[in-house]
Amino acid sequence: MTPRIYFHMPTVNESMNGSAIEIQLGGELDLSLSENSTTGYRWSMLDPGTPVLQLEQETREPPTTRPGAGTARRWRFRAVARGAADVRLRHGRSWGDDAKKDFVLSVSVT
Repeated sequence: MTPRIYFHMPTVNESMNGSAIEIQLGGELDLSLSENSTTGYRWSMLDPGTPVLQLEQETREPPTTRPGAGTARRWRFRAVARGAADVRLRHGRSWGDDAKKDFVLSVSVT
């Protein structure tokens, strides 16, 4: 798979699951994934892309005024070393055997 090459901070979302991107050393990556924590379904970080990426910030967008409405969770990474790594997250409940889905983004830092 040929990676998408970014010269400015890319914003990645669920549509890029399974994709590969390339960013420059010192650059940043913004990842935004939808979740509805009121139902117990949340994203959990399995692999933050070390050693090439460093997680700088994790935030949750404020919920809307509608009860039970979903929000987005955001992670900001900095490219701190040349090389390649995967960012891996899992969406699901912390209890039970519900179906879970994974998000994987392959990152190459040049």
